[in-house]
Amino acid sequence: MKKRISRFTADETANFCSQIAMLLNGGISLFEGIEMFYEEADNSAVKETMKKIGDELREGSSLGDALEKTKAFPAYMTQMVEVGEKTGKLEDVMNALAAYYERESAVNAGIKNVIMYPVMLFSMMAIILIALVTKILPMFEAVFYELDNKTPGAESMMDTSLAVSRITAVIVFGILVVLLGVLLAYRLKNGADELGKLINRLPFASNLSEKLGKDRFLAALSVMVGSGMEMGEAVERASELPDDANASAMAEQAVEMIKAREPLDDALQKSGILSSLESRMLGVGMKTGAADRVLEKLSSRHDEEIGNRLNSLSAKIEVGLVVILTVLVGVILLMVMMPLISVIASI
Repeated sequence: MKKRISRFTADETANFCSQIAMLLNGGISLFEGIEMFYEEADNSAVKETMKKIGDELREGSSLGDALEKTKAFPAYMTQMVEVGEKTGKLEDVMNALAAYYERESAVNAGIKNVIMYPVMLFSMMAIILIALVTKILPMFEAVFYELDNKTPGAESMMDTSLAVSRITAVIVFGILVVLLGVLLAYRLKNGADELGKLINRLPFASNLSEKLGKDRFLAALSVMVGSGMEMGEAVERASELPDDANASAMAEQAVEMIKAREPLDDALQKSGILSSLESRMLGVGMKTGAADRVLEKLSSRHDEEIGNRLNSLSAKIEVGLVVILTVLVGVILLMVMMPLISVIASI
């Protein structure tokens, strides 16, 4: 039976890159280090991956080739490992990759929280509405029919109120089931990016997807430039990473400008990836030989902004759902109370 490939998450990838960098810094061979990882792993899937890497290294494969053959790591990571090996900067590349995937893990966690908190509130909403419809409203209905002396229109009003209440509860429960199903499907597919796309379709999450795409581009570009990759190739490779259509178009525009001999700072500003202030910072970094560090700093600033936007978005969704729940419960109770009030008033 063929074993299922367990792909490393962003957090696991960051830890792995950090550990490889420490091995290299400590003068320990990659093969010995992978053997250590294998012995210390408490997860069977991770053990299997480490065994595959160790077998490939034993047969003379490079680390990049070994990682690629496991199919457990992101393609971008394996490509950058190959670049690091070719340029002799593998330790620097692994440290940069660790930082890159730590940031990506933090952003993914923020995206998941934006989805999970509303789902939890929606679950509470569904439970309250179901309890209201199945337990509380039947008691109101029983009291109504005990008191009703054929008040004109009261019985019809009560039937309509109960029907609307039940339909509302069914709709809320149905939406909850759909949300849970979507979350489960995305989790099984490691679809943090898909969750991001789902959030970005919300009307009050404007430009969040674009910001995520530009952040991924800048973070990848900083790693590539720091590894010693030629500027044009670095920009072209980094342009393949953004998922957002707008950010991808901006990156492709920057690639064309670089090919036309436009300086990197000007190309990123004119394409819309960087602001004028950020472009000037990058220009200074290029003149002082610190372009990779400036790009990393710009990416970190984008991370902070994205984190603030996600927190704000989560708060708006929570408040909105609480208001909706309060209004729904109030309207349902009012609709049921009106017939009762009319009956009591006629007695």
